[in-house]
Amino acid sequence: MKNILIYIAGVLTGVVLTILITILLGPNNNENTPIEKLQGITLFDEPGDIIEATQFKVFQVVDSGAALAFSINIGKESAASLNDKIKDLPSAVHMLIDAFVPPVVLLINDEGKLYYDDQIIKVSREQSARQMGVYQYSTESGYKTVPIVKIIK
Repeated sequence: MKNILIYIAGVLTGVVLTILITILLGPNNNENTPIEKLQGITLFDEPGDIIEATQFKVFQVVDSGAALAFSINIGKESAASLNDKIKDLPSAVHMLIDAFVPPVVLLINDEGKLYYDDQIIKVSREQSARQMGVYQYSTESGYKTVPIVKIIK
C-alpha cells in the first residue's frame, strides 16, 4: 500500500511540474509586447519627417498593431510636372521604378487596431503619416531597413 501511495505522489508531482514548466516556458504570442521591444525596431525620441503618401496597402502583418505596407502617393503631382520629369531620362527611370515598386514602410498604431493582408489604409486631409523610427528585417536577398510610420492627426 505504501508503494502505491509513493507512486501516485510521484505521478502527481510530475504532472504539476510539467504544467508549471509549460506555463513558464510556453509560447509567448507577443500580444502585450510594446512595439519598441520587438526585434529590429528603433524608435525616434520625437516624430520625424512627414511621409508623402495618400494611402498604404498592407502586404504582411508583422505583429498585432504593426504591418509592412506599400506607401502609395495618388494625385500629388500634375501632368505637367510628370512631363518635365520624362524629359530627364534618369529621372524618368526612377519615376517608373517608383510607379511599379512603391516604398515599403512599417505601419504602427497605438489604438489596438489590427491590420490584415491587402488592407488599404487611407490618409485623410486632417491626418499625416509621420516617420517614428526604422525597422530592420531579413529577406531572402538580405536585410532591409524601412521607415516606421504612424498616421497621426
